[in-house]
Amino acid sequence: MKALLLKLLRSSVMVAVISLGLFLWAYHSPEFRVEDLSVEGTSSLCPEELVKLTSIRPGRNQLGIDLKEEALRVLSHPLVAEVELARRGLKGIVIRAKEESPASVIRGKKRFGLSLEGRVLPYELCDGFLPLPILSAPKASLTPLEKLREPQILYALDFYRAFLKISPLWAKKVSRIALSKSGDLLVSLNPRPLTINFGRGMFTEKIHRLTFILKENLYSLEEIELIDLRVADQVLVFPRGG
Repeated sequence: MKALLLKLLRSSVMVAVISLGLFLWAYHSPEFRVEDLSVEGTSSLCPEELVKLTSIRPGRNQLGIDLKEEALRVLSHPLVAEVELARRGLKGIVIRAKEESPASVIRGKKRFGLSLEGRVLPYELCDGFLPLPILSAPKASLTPLEKLREPQILYALDFYRAFLKISPLWAKKVSRIALSKSGDLLVSLNPRPLTINFGRGMFTEKIHRLTFILKENLYSLEEIELIDLRVADQVLVFPRGG
């Protein structure tokens, strides 16, 4: 029995030594060194900018790279919404990134993009995404990449998120969202100018009410100038020139 245990112990030690030797060989072997580090999915961001956020450099061994940890490094960039790192063969690593994209435009002293999460984006990112709804903003100083703090615009953004969730088809026709002096939320639809007064609060219920009449084609949009949803459980329709 002792001889058997001793034999098993020797075998275990031998396996451990061989495994350690193979690991050390692989760790230092040029066969596993990174030669190709590529970036996919970006359009506005410079690939080199994302690579610099990682600790991966050409010549580094693949076995010493924690892809999840490196992904978190890339995700720290304020314009990166999602990211995934994957190995490509023995010598390659690919960074697949999804950029933050503007869902609307803010008009203040300057123009900025605004993501659905409320991040202020450089306006040049909007060029490939127009036409986007314009959120009227106080002429305050906004800094690119910051989280928006302006309560009025966050209020309008909350509404737009709800509209996109409930009725994405009609939400995509929104050209402008503004707050009146009285605090009512005014929404303009394209292609023909049509103003909808959502009043204040209860947006989910009002959006459902609006999309019902639009879906049922109860009115011809070309003949409508204003839809007023401020009155509880009612939809007031005002014809053009009326």
